[in-house]
Amino acid sequence: MLALSVVALVVMFVFFYWPYEWAGASLRSEPMPAAPQGTRGGSFELKTNSGVQFRHVAGPVLKDIRQVMGPGVCLADFDGDGRIDVFLPGTGAEPGSGNALFRNLGGWRFEPVPQAGGAQSGEDAMGCASADFDDDGDMDVYVTALGPNRLYVNDGTGRFQERSAQAGVGDPRWGAGAAWADYDRDGWLDLYVANYVRFSEEAIARAATARFDRDEPPPFSPYLFEAERDVLYRNNGDGTFDDVTGHVGLPDDPGKGMGVVFADLSRDGWPDLLVINDVSANQFFQNDGTGRWRDVGVISGLADPRSGMGVAVADYDGDGWFDVFSTHWQDESNVLYRNLGAGDPNEALIWDDVTTSTRLGAPSIGRTGWGALAADFDHDADVDILVVNGYTSPAPGDLTQCIGQPALFFVQEGNRFVDRSGASGLEALAALAARGAAAADLDDDGDLDVVVSTNNGPVRLFENRMADGHYLRIRPESPIGCTASVRCGSKWQHRLIVAGSSYLSSEPPEAHFGLGGAAVADALIVQWPDGRRADQANVAADQTLLVKAP
Repeated sequence: MLALSVVALVVMFVFFYWPYEWAGASLRSEPMPAAPQGTRGGSFELKTNSGVQFRHVAGPVLKDIRQVMGPGVCLADFDGDGRIDVFLPGTGAEPGSGNALFRNLGGWRFEPVPQAGGAQSGEDAMGCASADFDDDGDMDVYVTALGPNRLYVNDGTGRFQERSAQAGVGDPRWGAGAAWADYDRDGWLDLYVANYVRFSEEAIARAATARFDRDEPPPFSPYLFEAERDVLYRNNGDGTFDDVTGHVGLPDDPGKGMGVVFADLSRDGWPDLLVINDVSANQFFQNDGTGRWRDVGVISGLADPRSGMGVAVADYDGDGWFDVFSTHWQDESNVLYRNLGAGDPNEALIWDDVTTSTRLGAPSIGRTGWGALAADFDHDADVDILVVNGYTSPAPGDLTQCIGQPALFFVQEGNRFVDRSGASGLEALAALAARGAAAADLDDDGDLDVVVSTNNGPVRLFENRMADGHYLRIRPESPIGCTASVRCGSKWQHRLIVAGSSYLSSEPPEAHFGLGGAAVADALIVQWPDGRRADQANVAADQTLLVKAP
């Protein structure tokens, strides 16, 4: 009888706690009141009078690849009032078309922030990634561009000073995706920039009569141009950075970088690095914990050579290992990689392509995917997937805009995804060439709304009208790299807080959970990269918790 009891206890421990070999600590949190949820309509709803009046301007005529790749979108509380604001990178091609910041006033009302320092000047900007890199309590933003990139330092009120030259991060090459993380765990957030290609008019001229295996006109084909090398900047803690790319084991073997994410995929407390490349193999660098990296993309199964664009990281199957979803060009399906983990910390992770078995592949054929979001939009306690699409070159006879394509929206049922794109409420995107996408609770009603940027077109805001279940939002102190886990009954959900993902985009540093019908989460665990842990039982739903590090 005693033996059976011991076995039962062991089984319970493995079932509920096996993914978390962490030292315990107390949770000190501050509950924030949640706005009551309104009546839901089962889909997203386009908001046409929000005050976010912004149009990406690539030019009256699209001539080559430089004009068709951006932009992204960045969501964060830039002015410290508790509401999520919207930052949009611009090109400066016309007066008033530079970078723009819109302050959230509540109730779906936004206002532009005039003269917000450097945030108003754009130089062919591409993407953005926000984080508190100087640890002063407010959100700064890094903007990638077709040279030079810009670092905007927040003064705490949502106004910025441009400091890229002083900081040493004004790379003049073609920057695309960017991501922040403390890769060496010295207490300061470091920066990785995925560079795209080396543009040249000569390459276009040489290819004027060449044949390619894709149907873009040569000026818009990424095959024409050489890849640019990426860069890793180490934060010195004094407002400056050092380029350490060639000193930490990162190979001098560039891909044509697009999406990038820092994420502890190996679950050892050290952020790994995944770079999604266009028409070149993806790169997966595993952090060995000594400040150096191992290139394990090929042996892990992530070195996909297709046309990668955006990336999302989420634990879709609830096994405690974070999986990867990436978007591709229209003749290639999007892909979901299931993380199988590793038997030994010194071994590379192994990934399984489960795109077909999860039914995510076929609907994506014929649509070029960019921004990718993996989150619980309907609050049924599992991960849904949203992809925004748009072609890579203009229509024949109309060089004013890239060809628009409808968005994709999948809800998870079991370990498969059901295509609900036709009833998603995202129809306004069908005629637009969407690029960046980010999700956050813009109206403080507890669910995740969506902002989508379009190439040479307007930004679109969508209110979530489908979430009927309960929710829980976690905002840890020093959040980047934290893992938050919630259990309701026997089901665990896990979220990893990153800075920079999707396509050229960034979301607030928080973890959002749908709880379905559960009004109380049975267990909450917050894990910091350095091993500190906070946990609590019986956490009331429908609130935001500010979790302090022990």
